[in-house]
Amino acid sequence: MKVLTLVEKDKLNDKLFVGWGGVYLVDGDTLFDTGERWEYLKNNAEILGVDLSSIKNVVVSHNHWDHVGGLSKLLVTGIENAYIVGDVAVPSSFTGKVFSCSDFTEIKKNVYVTGSRIAKYKDKDIAEQSLVIKTENGLSIIFGCAHHGLLEVVADVMSHFNVKSLHAVLGGFHLIDEDSRVVKCMAQQLKELNVKNVMPCHCTGYDAYKIFESIFSDDCQPVMAGSEFIL
Repeated sequence: MKVLTLVEKDKLNDKLFVGWGGVYLVDGDTLFDTGERWEYLKNNAEILGVDLSSIKNVVVSHNHWDHVGGLSKLLVTGIENAYIVGDVAVPSSFTGKVFSCSDFTEIKKNVYVTGSRIAKYKDKDIAEQSLVIKTENGLSIIFGCAHHGLLEVVADVMSHFNVKSLHAVLGGFHLIDEDSRVVKCMAQQLKELNVKNVMPCHCTGYDAYKIFESIFSDDCQPVMAGSEFIL
């Protein structure tokens, strides 16, 4: 299943805009997060040949500015289903369906949301969900910012689907301010959990990325606006 990165904090060419929160197009019709600004999402979609009006589903990981900035304008392009969490605002003019899932839910064939999980961020509760993709290569997880814990979500997904390995984890791991010893321990634990590939980006931080790269070697891949993956 193809995942195309529409927005990230790094880019593959100069025509693309960069933004802090990642935006990922899954299987051509499902968008995970909307970035910090609609203009960034719209420009990059045009450059990368993506017709935003063909997207049927949008999944919002959590209600932070860099993940919901393009949502309101995206919702008027023909979106059929919006999967939100917490206090994410959906305009009353939206004519599609709105879902707020509390547990694992299949939103299309072989694509699932984990449902809302509550985490602490700057002493406040925040609801967040991740995306799970099932292919012949195994299960993969796409994170918004993993505020509720990278290892916790990985363990939860593996338990729910009763698997002994994951093909890939991709997205923001929220480790940019974490001590290097903690990051190294987490990366090693992912390796021990039999996670095959890691694609850390935006809020993971460059230093943490280097640690993941040192442990996963060629199985650690950079994620930039324009990056495409087959999961």
